Amino acid sequence: MLQRVTFFMEADAAILSAAVADFTPEQVADAKIKREREGEMTLRLKPTKDIAACLGQMKKDRRCW
Repeated sequence: MLQRVTFFMEADAAILSAAVADFTPEQVADAKIKREREGEMTLRLKPTKDIAACLGQMKKDRRCW
């Protein structure tokens, strides 16, 4: 979806919806993480790119990130 932001300046309209998630995992496993480990596990998250905010910024000064 983020790749489509470049077409915004050429568009007549933009239809937006709520974000699926505000955060995404920092590291993605290639396969299922099995329960072989004992103890706690830490899930580190990072913020996702805010596409709606990016479009608003582009409208102001034609740049994003």
